[in-house]
Amino acid sequence: MVESLISTIRKEIDNKNVIFICGTGISLSATEGKPQMGWGGLLLDGLILAKDVIGNINSEQFQSCKEMLKRDDLVEWINVAEMVEQKLGRRDSGEFRKWLKDNFDPENVEIKDFTVLNMLKQFAENGCLLATTNYDSLLEVITGYDPVTSLNNIDDAIEIIKGESKGILHLHGHWKEPKSVVLGWRGYEKVKTDENAELIRRVLRTTKSIIFMGSGGGLDDPNIGHFLEWAADTFAESKSRIYVIAREEEVKKIRNKFPPTKYHVIPVSYGSDYEDLGHFLQSLLPDNISKTSTTFDNKTSSDVGLLAIHISIGDENIFEKLGDAHSIDIMSNTGYGFIKRYSNKIMDAISTHNCKVRILISNPENTFWFDDAACNGLCPDIDISREIGDVLKMLKSKINAIEQNEHLQLGGLLEVKKYSNVPTCSIIIVDSKTARFTPYLPFAHSTEVPIYDFINEGRAELFTQLQKTYERVWRSVHSKTVLKKDFS
Repeated sequence: MVESLISTIRKEIDNKNVIFICGTGISLSATEGKPQMGWGGLLLDGLILAKDVIGNINSEQFQSCKEMLKRDDLVEWINVAEMVEQKLGRRDSGEFRKWLKDNFDPENVEIKDFTVLNMLKQFAENGCLLATTNYDSLLEVITGYDPVTSLNNIDDAIEIIKGESKGILHLHGHWKEPKSVVLGWRGYEKVKTDENAELIRRVLRTTKSIIFMGSGGGLDDPNIGHFLEWAADTFAESKSRIYVIAREEEVKKIRNKFPPTKYHVIPVSYGSDYEDLGHFLQSLLPDNISKTSTTFDNKTSSDVGLLAIHISIGDENIFEKLGDAHSIDIMSNTGYGFIKRYSNKIMDAISTHNCKVRILISNPENTFWFDDAACNGLCPDIDISREIGDVLKMLKSKINAIEQNEHLQLGGLLEVKKYSNVPTCSIIIVDSKTARFTPYLPFAHSTEVPIYDFINEGRAELFTQLQKTYERVWRSVHSKTVLKKDFS
């Protein structure tokens, strides 16, 4: 029975007829449990802000609300949400806006596990749609798409659902648009009665198969619960299904609350632990997706959990479309060769695609670089201090040049950090799609160092590790910003 369901879902995905609706479980997993990514943790954070900073909630009120959050009662949770919204000055206040930014701006959120996000990205790139009830930007970060709030941008939302444009559909609002955020009773009542919300529900139900994930047994969410009630009444004779991917222990609860004969809701177990979700999603990939062709020579490829990986010396095809990137991460001892060769393309990406560029280089004052034997073994015939200085000069020159171009509508960000330790590898990640990994080994000549180029196609365990490594070093207390230019 389970295999039959999986086969059916795969066919729907193959036909590009699916919209994934992600709940807070996806964000909690990606951040490895950051409390504010879940509704309860976010509300508690709002209560603490109102009590300790703003000062308009007393200790008795705070404790009462805190006790409500400990109970599995949806009405009490929304009452707390209403309290938070009121005490932060409603959704049009500066405090409310700052609260959302502090919790959900990508600059303040560290993605620690890319497994599920990478899978969702691959589904999106192959025609499936992504929607969420979350306020954060994790799906935007991984896909490069823009957020679209369904109630405030109805035309854009319909275009996304119909596949006429790309974007992440936010059913409960997005942190950058505080007035779009559905939090307290007023927000949920508007979602329930709003004509635009009704239109979104109808288009979703009539054009796509729906897969909920990251919500588990939490389909008590008023908006989702109302959607299912509405769908059961409006499409009583429909043969299409709504799938809920959940842990094994949650399947029975979902089936009892939303009987398939009435709601057309089919719970599907992905396993007993959340860690099983990534493997389950991989099993949903149709053959034509998981075997996507690459620009690489298959004769040099080896299957190590990646779709394609090969060793090359100076093969630059991997960076052919660098100027179209939305994000570029570089970690290297100096980054000199890459920056010298591609600085123009990097600046094109910044000026035309609001690209976010992060460059992490070694600190030339590290005592390691004063040890001739060690330095020559790792980077033979290279003056580290001079190369780092040259990199900063090149970047400053390029920044000055594009600032002088009055025809450019600049956006994006460029930041360079020095790392007090010596990177043991070179990592270049472009749009979370393409990466180059160069291990630093004691070669007699630097041209003999092997280069590993590969693309992330949903099975990239190594790709995920490179992303984790980069993020860990970038956020390290030993990494200090030496150049930063925000063009937005």
